[in-house]
Amino acid sequence: MSFTTNEFNDNPLLSFKISSYVNTHCTELFISTQSNFLDEKNQLIKMISAYDDFLSSISLSINSEVWLKIYTDDIINNKKEIFEITKERQNTFFFIIEQAPIFNQKYSIESYHINLMSGALTKEVSMSHLFVNGRNYCLKISNNLEINLSAFEGYTQTIKSFERVFLDLRKFNLDVHSSLIRSWLYIRDIDLNYSDIVKGRKEIFAKNDLTNNTHYISSTGIEGHSINEKLVISLYYLMIEGLKKEQIEYIRNDKYIGSTEKYGVTFERATKIKYGDRAHVFVSGTASINFNGEIMHSNNIVGQLKIIHRNINYILMNAGTDTKSIKSMTVYIRNLSDSYEVFSNIHNFFPKSIPFIIVKGKVCRPGWLVEIECVSVFDENNNFPVYL
Repeated sequence: MSFTTNEFNDNPLLSFKISSYVNTHCTELFISTQSNFLDEKNQLIKMISAYDDFLSSISLSINSEVWLKIYTDDIINNKKEIFEITKERQNTFFFIIEQAPIFNQKYSIESYHINLMSGALTKEVSMSHLFVNGRNYCLKISNNLEINLSAFEGYTQTIKSFERVFLDLRKFNLDVHSSLIRSWLYIRDIDLNYSDIVKGRKEIFAKNDLTNNTHYISSTGIEGHSINEKLVISLYYLMIEGLKKEQIEYIRNDKYIGSTEKYGVTFERATKIKYGDRAHVFVSGTASINFNGEIMHSNNIVGQLKIIHRNINYILMNAGTDTKSIKSMTVYIRNLSDSYEVFSNIHNFFPKSIPFIIVKGKVCRPGWLVEIECVSVFDENNNFPVYL
């Protein structure tokens, strides 16, 4: 097994950063793409064209592309250009989120690829669903974008959105305790709506046996808008078919961060999935928080970065790894005026090898100026079936 990271800046208008986990069964690749003040017109189309050239330069097939996350500064006015891309890539699943990239960029992109050592990747893709069918597992990502929720406020939208999650689990004959892994909640006006979202999620989780006595799932709840402007909450969620309960470990950080239940929210700090050849750790959105759920380093974004690094590093240590195994990282900042401060200090805490992007996304409490989520991949040897 090998871990590689490369940064490519041959194109003066774009920068690509890639990390990979290489294995005899399949290779996983995580790529971040950021523009450097491209012309306003057709910027995304130009970015994707250069991105495709980059994939060709490293002999990576577009069929290996599992998902693309497109972050944009104005989803309504950019929708036409975005849809041109989605129509051309009908075998790729899209997250399309209004969260403005830093430094006046119009778009930033994150992508995930699976490159099989033999055979082609088998996928089924629509606007609301992705199925990646492997020999041992099936990855399923879905969202709530096609549900008609316009008549409801945030609390009810949350209930009905998660009802769809549990309906999907039943539809595919999946157990909530061995299949539901992670969620992303993009929330309009989070300062106003977050308490309703928290209330709705807690109630629907309790009805479906996700409690402090069982477990929750990893999650990020952050301000953002989707292409469905009627949604207060845009929900994306990951399910994995083929896992056994013993393959899943819910990672806590009892030294520095207490249970989320302490301050009334319902998610896990991180979830570790153990495969026969590797492990994945999905780290939830993590802020500058102490054991009692209090904000640390108010009004000091560099101080908050330091605490976030401490919290994530300890989470990963409890999972059997450290920050060197992080393959992808998304950094959310409350104020774009803090862009340079975060950009210039992030590598004082996290390894330079990590592909990352920074976007504007208000955290669930106004005092938190920055939050980070990440994915870690590292060696794991056991008797479970190998990944995919």
